[in-house]
Amino acid sequence: DVTSKAWPKVQISAIPESRITVMGLHGGAGASTLAALMGEGVGDHGQAWPEPPDGQALGVVAVFRSHWRSLEAADRFAEQWAAGMLTGSVLLGVVIVDDGPTLSDGQRRAMKRLLKMTPRGTRIPWVEAWRHASPDSGRIPGRITRITRALHQAAADL
Repeated sequence: DVTSKAWPKVQISAIPESRITVMGLHGGAGASTLAALMGEGVGDHGQAWPEPPDGQALGVVAVFRSHWRSLEAADRFAEQWAAGMLTGSVLLGVVIVDDGPTLSDGQRRAMKRLLKMTPRGTRIPWVEAWRHASPDSGRIPGRITRITRALHQAAADL
């Protein structure tokens, strides 16, 4: 049942400068890393769905990893979003961060299904160097630059 465990929500008082916030669907999802990659002014509101003050538009990017626990959380989130249970903010897209250098066929199928359930679904492939050091802003892969650009454009259209 979609409503058996409602997604947590949080009232926020200030909208980030970029009108974008990143939300992890579980601990360790990569939300703070993605927020940093997206540039200054992008917020990170933890794991709760942000509810901004009335009349203020806020775009949310939901982030999760590709392992089974994350896929379960993403399923629950996508179902509640589709059922209209997450309001106030606008879901700009979901980003899956690979949890390893290779993915199983089952992971790929689950990810493909989830990405079809939500707007602007995409994934960030495994970046081995990020296991040992934070991403170097001068060496961000082109795919990630395109993802962040598309999300900023979507927020500009709010």
